[in-house]
Amino acid sequence: MRSFSVLSVLGIGLLCCVALAQDKSHEVSAADDVAAAQNTKVYPVTYRLEDLPVWSKDGHYDPNLMIMLIHSSISPKSWEALGGPSTMAPYAQNFSLVVSTTSDNHDALSALLKQLRR
Repeated sequence: MRSFSVLSVLGIGLLCCVALAQDKSHEVSAADDVAAAQNTKVYPVTYRLEDLPVWSKDGHYDPNLMIMLIHSSISPKSWEALGGPSTMAPYAQNFSLVVSTTSDNHDALSALLKQLRR
């Protein structure tokens, strides 16, 4: 069982709740929860693509083929189209993709783009 206390921060009326664990077993399980959450937390990263094959025949930015490759090769079930939390959107202003996904998927995406650049 955890108890909560309310503290004033910097004396300006901001309040925060601080959970105080009553025994060490709660601290271990809380640490395990944090570790598990870090693997599933989704956060955005922008990937520049101007040096990759994302151009149409008439010279316009068209990342659709790249998006399909990423959807099919990096944790396909994790993408929004299949009910997952990960999203991807083209950003034509700087020829990039904005990808919001897990840390593991970002690592895999970085490796894929590195391989394509060879």
